[in-house]
Amino acid sequence: MLTSELLRYRAEGGDIRPYRLDRRARVLASRLIDAYRLSQGKKRSLLDRSLLEVEGTTSDVVVARGLSKLLEERAVFLLDSLINPEEVRKELFRRAAERGVVRRGSEEALGVLRSVAEEFSVSVPDVEASLFADLPEERLMIEFTRPEPEWLVDRYNLAQVQGLLYSATAMKCRFEGELRKIFTHLRLGQLMYTMTSLGVGKYELAIDGPVSLLRRTRRYGIRMAKFLPAVLLAKDYRIEAALQIRGSTYKLSIDPSWGLKSHYNPNPEFDSRIERQFSERFLALESPWKLEREGTVIDLGGQVMIPDFTFRHPDGRVAHLEIVGFWTESYLERKLKKLAAVKGVRLLVAVSKTLACHEARFSDAARILWFKDKLDPKDVLARLDRPSDDRVVLFERD
Repeated sequence: MLTSELLRYRAEGGDIRPYRLDRRARVLASRLIDAYRLSQGKKRSLLDRSLLEVEGTTSDVVVARGLSKLLEERAVFLLDSLINPEEVRKELFRRAAERGVVRRGSEEALGVLRSVAEEFSVSVPDVEASLFADLPEERLMIEFTRPEPEWLVDRYNLAQVQGLLYSATAMKCRFEGELRKIFTHLRLGQLMYTMTSLGVGKYELAIDGPVSLLRRTRRYGIRMAKFLPAVLLAKDYRIEAALQIRGSTYKLSIDPSWGLKSHYNPNPEFDSRIERQFSERFLALESPWKLEREGTVIDLGGQVMIPDFTFRHPDGRVAHLEIVGFWTESYLERKLKKLAAVKGVRLLVAVSKTLACHEARFSDAARILWFKDKLDPKDVLARLDRPSDDRVVLFERD
């Protein structure tokens, strides 16, 4: 993320647009990446000098420093000292004061160094090297994850938008697809929201800003900024955010034409081998039922459930499938509570026998389809074609 002094934007009327780099910035990005790469295993002071040299080759120092800030997040700096610098300084200055030593390099000062070295069981050069080893410029870069220049340029453009979202008071997102990925990051950020379905696979997400918490807090804006890359994983999206900057209100509008790229790793298409195999085998069947992957949100009142699959029939019938293929004690407890809360929809549940969980863990009213290694889509199709009264319907055990 970028600090406020590294943000570049243009405000016109009530709209605000962040500064974006184009592909020509790859040259500058490459130089900065090389500066970090060549400084690996050396002190931070050497890196700082190399970065100053690169800044001297560009007319936009702010951009160079913004790119460098993002590279710093990929570097690991370590305190390079055998002993604690703060403790060494404290002991050295105490003994120097007791002996009245005021001049470095004197025989008296050397005597103090020797006594401190003996106290810490190290050499005099080790004491001298550790004195200020905890200063930022003295730290050692022990690791650097080198990115491609294109990645750094894309990351910079995204970080400019995220930096503006620090000041967001509300955000509205319309998106298509990737529901579970987006919802996972929504929960991780502990954001307050309302979600509305706009049709098959399309949703509107309204995120309340810190104003709804009675007072603005930058921390909540940072949460919205961290959530942004998750929305960029969707097939299509439109984002509008209200910003409060220096007493003025602005609107930030984002869509795919901006070319923003998420640096979040997209989750696999399927959460398990069981789900992938079921989908492949079901799609191979000749059936009027259409299969959707995580395409529905079921409102449970205070929380939501996203079934693994949704089935839609041309005559308007809809059913959902939840596969319980693995578990831990806490996972199973949460899952059972959610299943018990589902009302007014047709939900089909299949449970793997490999879980070794006793049938009694499921309520007596629940009728479960137990399967072994693979879930047979023909069994699922047979239940889908059964008459339904639109209550919660659980699989019967064969």
